[in-house]
Amino acid sequence: MRCPTCELTIMLDQPVDDPDAIVLRCKTCGGFWFGAGTLTSVLAVAVKGLKVLDTAEDTDLVCPECLKPLYRLTYPQTLVRVDMCGRCDGLWLDAGELKEIKMVRQHLAETGRLSIFAPGPGVKAALLRLIDATISSAFGDTADRPRPRR
Repeated sequence: MRCPTCELTIMLDQPVDDPDAIVLRCKTCGGFWFGAGTLTSVLAVAVKGLKVLDTAEDTDLVCPECLKPLYRLTYPQTLVRVDMCGRCDGLWLDAGELKEIKMVRQHLAETGRLSIFAPGPGVKAALLRLIDATISSAFGDTADRPRPRR
């Protein structure tokens, strides 16, 4: 498969414990491709049910699996911008993004603030995302800030 970022680079299989997991790593840029749902089998604090929503931004990147456009979205409860396929639900993480997601979400788990499931579509989910973004920008990402009720 071709790397979404480098385009011409062929990605290499990355060994993981789950034999059904599709994880590829680009040897040139260091990015990772996770097939649909694979991140949850690799990262204990990963979001389940992550989907491309209407709020996602268009990109020039192409899915290495189905060759459809990738969309950019903020990984839930982080500031990490990831790219995801709206068709096959594959997820592209640039070099360093996997580590950042793991660190932030592990901290949230340790402080009892981790949300396992992705916010769904609809007005309620959009409102919750807006509230989270507003609180993050107003208070920063500190452990002692007030949590919004859900």
